[in-house]
Amino acid sequence: MAKKEIEKEIEILRAQVDELIAARNLKEVVAGNDKNEEQRVEQTVAELDIDANKAAAVIDEEIVSEQFQELIKTVDQELKEASTVTVLLVFSLGVAVGRLLSR
Repeated sequence: MAKKEIEKEIEILRAQVDELIAARNLKEVVAGNDKNEEQRVEQTVAELDIDANKAAAVIDEEIVSEQFQELIKTVDQELKEASTVTVLLVFSLGVAVGRLLSR
């Protein structure tokens, strides 16, 4: 992963930790109070977890997209640098294996 991606993930994880610590502290304060308040705290914690999961999903999509773009660039560069005979040989082997697997 690139340094930029790692920094993004670290920022998101720090935000998630801060949210969870705040929710835990809130839950500890309310622990002696009524059950309604405790249920609200649990609901808040659950909502924070959902928000954290959504943020992680967005970051995962960005990371996968960036990695896919890097893969495409690498394959394109490799194809441009490879000799024609090598590319035809690999393609032919792929066709042969595909036909053998389809039987």
